[in-house]
Amino acid sequence: MSFRKNIAWCIIALIIVLLFPSPSYAKTITIRVGLPQIEGISEYDTSDGVYSGSSYEFLKKFQRYINWEYEFITGTEEEILNMVKNGEVDLACGFTRNEDLMQYMDYPEYTSGISYTTITAEYNNSIIDVYDYESFNNKNIGILRRDTEQTGALDHFCETNGITLNYLYYDSAESWEQCLQNGEADLKLSSDIDKTSRENEYIAVKFNPRYYYFVTPKGNTELMRQLNTCLKRVYDEYPAFEYTLYRRYFENMYTNEVYLTDTEKVFITEKQKIKVVFNKDLPPFQYRDTTTGEYKGISMDVLNIIAERTGLEFEIVPIEDADEALRLLKTGEADAIAGLMRGYGVEDSAQLIISNDYLSAQNVMLKNTRSSVNPLSWDGTVALPKLYAGADAYKKLDNVILYDNMLDCIKAVQDGDADYTYINEHTAQYYMDGHTSKNLSMLGTVDSESDVCFGFYYKEDSVTLLHIFNKAIQAISSADARTMIYENVTTVKHHFSWSRFAYQNPFGFTILCMISILLLLSIIFVVFTSRQKKKLTESLRKQQLYEKQIREALSYAENASTMKTQFLSNMSHEIRTPLNGIIGMTKLTMDMEGLPERAKRNLGKLKTSSDHLLSLVNEILDMSRIESGKVILEKKVIPLHTFYISIETIIRQQAYEKGLTFHIKANDRHCPAILGDDLRLKQILINLLSNSVKYTEPGGSVTLLAETIKEEQNCIYMRFTISDTGIGMNEDFIKNAFDPFVQSAVNQAKYGSGLGLAITKNLVEMMGGHIHLESTPGKGTAVTLSLCFELPSPLELKRIEPDFTVEEKRPVQTAYDFTGRRILLVEDNELNLEIETVLLEQVHTSIDTASNGQEALDLFEQSPPYYYEAILMDIQMPVLDGLSATQQLRKLNRPDAKDITIIAMTANAFKEDVNQSLANGMNYHISKPFEQEKLYAILQTVFQNQRQS
Repeated sequence: MSFRKNIAWCIIALIIVLLFPSPSYAKTITIRVGLPQIEGISEYDTSDGVYSGSSYEFLKKFQRYINWEYEFITGTEEEILNMVKNGEVDLACGFTRNEDLMQYMDYPEYTSGISYTTITAEYNNSIIDVYDYESFNNKNIGILRRDTEQTGALDHFCETNGITLNYLYYDSAESWEQCLQNGEADLKLSSDIDKTSRENEYIAVKFNPRYYYFVTPKGNTELMRQLNTCLKRVYDEYPAFEYTLYRRYFENMYTNEVYLTDTEKVFITEKQKIKVVFNKDLPPFQYRDTTTGEYKGISMDVLNIIAERTGLEFEIVPIEDADEALRLLKTGEADAIAGLMRGYGVEDSAQLIISNDYLSAQNVMLKNTRSSVNPLSWDGTVALPKLYAGADAYKKLDNVILYDNMLDCIKAVQDGDADYTYINEHTAQYYMDGHTSKNLSMLGTVDSESDVCFGFYYKEDSVTLLHIFNKAIQAISSADARTMIYENVTTVKHHFSWSRFAYQNPFGFTILCMISILLLLSIIFVVFTSRQKKKLTESLRKQQLYEKQIREALSYAENASTMKTQFLSNMSHEIRTPLNGIIGMTKLTMDMEGLPERAKRNLGKLKTSSDHLLSLVNEILDMSRIESGKVILEKKVIPLHTFYISIETIIRQQAYEKGLTFHIKANDRHCPAILGDDLRLKQILINLLSNSVKYTEPGGSVTLLAETIKEEQNCIYMRFTISDTGIGMNEDFIKNAFDPFVQSAVNQAKYGSGLGLAITKNLVEMMGGHIHLESTPGKGTAVTLSLCFELPSPLELKRIEPDFTVEEKRPVQTAYDFTGRRILLVEDNELNLEIETVLLEQVHTSIDTASNGQEALDLFEQSPPYYYEAILMDIQMPVLDGLSATQQLRKLNRPDAKDITIIAMTANAFKEDVNQSLANGMNYHISKPFEQEKLYAILQTVFQNQRQS
């Protein structure tokens, strides 16, 4: 096994240990669970005694977090409901939220299942076009009369989409189930959980989601607390778990065949062959085998599937020149082009219409190792294929050279005619493993992907052909897609030399860290996908014996993309620990005397890049938590005066450093305070103000205007306007400004990750507000927030405590001297231990160190009372973690055990982490990477309080 694979396996093992700790040995609790027979939600097979359904899957996950054993009680929905009312079960599943039932049962904060109302049709119904709702008009739809809720949803769906249907009501479920087969109805109103002859039907429309919950008998607050905790843990580890279960239990109930309209069938019959333009130099998507002369690749595999499922026949037209490809399409000598990359403007400039993508691949950058330009700043010369760079904007750039195909671009970079090129990861991997990798290095990017599609010249027949292609592509299963990628991509080995990269970039330590992390994640993902593929192959070989295991393996494999997103989110959290070492060591080195000017400049760039990486990690984590619904807004009193002062303290320094004027204007002085989440509101305003500072040139101004619009009873409507005299934005950018990873083409290399505005918009909408952006290029930008807040009661106003975190109320500490103070420093990371030791020695502190919680506990027990005046405690450590060590220390029978100040210093940076530290007996929480001034200030406060007591 290669060294790279050994490293990957070690990392996977470490992740498994971190994510799946050994179970505790707490006392097991038996929970009586009511399971109603609801297909896909909770099922019990009386023949083999097997339980299944999305609710049952949640119950299995719960046992990873809590010592529950289950006693299952099955019955009808009405029987289980009565058991809940009478307290005969502790927990029941499969209930929708119902106001009438809330007097008998309690609902948790999270859902545990979902289903949809559906409209189905027979396979042979070719008059229905799922892409055209007009084909539904005046059709007969069979409805089970007692399904009033679904009928109401159908009314709303028809009204919204301008559809007229003829309702056929059935009193008998048996006659309703047969309404399509006997020809009485064209369509049938159903749902995911209805037991019908699904093998004869397909879903034409899906709408009106219904959410299912676990419930407990009314008043069982402790069990409800445990249930909420388990549900939260499930969604923390598997944000898309509910969607995964839905696909497992519902989406596969209907076939994924291609359903064609009569018009499309006639088109296929009359069209003898479809001529497809093939760029033969775009492996692994499409290429010609030099041995057999056959055309191969992912695009060819997709065409074979389309041919098999639609009856279309294809003729390959090989080309090497991009202009020739477009000419063949325009003159009608070809019908389609394969391997087109969406998103570079070619569809607009060449008047093409684009199909659904049949593969999405991450973009990377290939750079000439001998070039000294910085491609991240759009310096140097970039080589792009013509069909990538069809937009006029690219052609106008002086540093862009257009080539006929990707191979020519790579050769240009290799020969030094261009400095770098952009390419998808699969093609890059193919060429980097071949002889063409000489003088090339591959840099990862995180802000773009290549969607591989088919292109058609815009004409009447092309629209019909586009619909046929889209339907066939949509019917390609995830298993088929993974097989195509596996057969065409995974046999290519990826080589990367850290020593060569370090040698070529001696002063790019920050870039080294970023690329290392991204490549490491890529290797882990490839290894993980390979293991899933092996499991899937083994399961298919034993299909009759392990049918349910196969279905689960398929489901996991089909959601590989979702698991990758979750994995990146978890791994981003782990970046904080090495970042603390990078930032800390950079600061210590910068403070050394006698450093050469060149070294100072390099260290300054390193610090700037490290801060940017930390900001990027924080934004990715914030976006991940928002999208997974894990951000919960708090409501507390916000004194507006101190709130504005805290904002001004932060922004004024940024503005001063850039040579800008900054003003806060507030006309709400008559309103002393509001109720809301002060941290999130501050995050919104500081994010927008920081953007204004970034994009405003020296000499300009930035203003925050806070206005009270109106008051109603105990609510106040406020408007915040952030305006600047900066560079502004054009109309095209404003349309997508709030989408994730969107940046201005002029400034994307210089500023930000493209997540800030997306996070801001999500937070504003979570608060029930609205955000509006206006901008003029060269004149400035104005962002307006409209928010409504509750007003605090007079009693709450009296309880407002002074905010000593406001810089105006606390004198700035310019020098610290802790001579004679002894601190116990507990840290398992050697680099972080070295940095923290130096920082503490700089303020003359006496230090004892421990590498884990058990060592710290032993040192404290062996020391005389009050020997240590404070403890700096890491959280995640071997042998004994920081939380457990703190709990045991507080229980010691000695006078200083409960009084000594314990400060958490950890990479766990979320609010729940802070609350957990405080709940386990710690006094303060400092998140890594940390500012040394913050540490000194806390220690100063601790020592002053000890002196006063």
